[in-house]
Amino acid sequence: MGQLTLPESSVIYVDTVVVIYSIEKFPNYFPLLEPLWQKLQAGTVQVMTSEITLLETLVMPIRQSNAEMIRRYEMFGSVLDVGIRSFRLLDQIHSD
Repeated sequence: MGQLTLPESSVIYVDTVVVIYSIEKFPNYFPLLEPLWQKLQAGTVQVMTSEITLLETLVMPIRQSNAEMIRRYEMFGSVLDVGIRSFRLLDQIHSD
C-alpha cells in the first residue's frame, strides 16, 4: 500500500470516499488516512469537504435505516463547518 504525504500545515480537501473509508474504518485504507485525522485533531491542518460529499455519505445509512451510522456521519459533519448546513437541510428533506 502507498503512503499519504501530508503537509506540515495546510487546508486539505477530502471527497466522499475518504470520508466513508475513515468513518467506516475500511481496513485497507483507514491506516493510510489516520495520520490526516490525527493532524486535524492536533490542529496542524484544516480539513474541508463539500456539502454534497456530506450528503453522499448518508445515502446508504439512510436507505438501510442504520441510525448508528447516520449518527457517526453527523458527528463527523459537525467537525467541518459545511456539515452543519448540510445536515439541517437533510433533516428538513427527511422529515417531509
